[in-house]
Amino acid sequence: MAYNRNLNWYLRQRQARLKDLGKTKPFIAGSLVEIRKRCGNPRCRCTRGEKHRGYAITSKHKGKTRTQYVPVGMYKTVQRWIIEYRVLKGIIKDIDHIQRVLLKRFVKERGRNTLWKNQ
Repeated sequence: MAYNRNLNWYLRQRQARLKDLGKTKPFIAGSLVEIRKRCGNPRCRCTRGEKHRGYAITSKHKGKTRTQYVPVGMYKTVQRWIIEYRVLKGIIKDIDHIQRVLLKRFVKERGRNTLWKNQ
């Protein structure tokens, strides 16, 4: 977003992005990982090298990586949730940028001691 746009343009952009927040679908933060493992049955194909496929979602919580099992049947659904989270994160980043530009422009145009009318 260019700096030379007027204040109203930024206000309209912010309003549009806030409206986008209301359109979000279910989301989840993390990364989907594939897990291959053996089941322990001595007659199973996994003992010959063809391991069972599974999925998990990993995410950070208080600096530690958390892993949660994802059923194979939910793989596509969880994948969509992760994509939705990334879209939501992008919207929030856009709103943050707009707010910072508005703050900077407000101070420059109206002075440091002027009250902001609830916009």
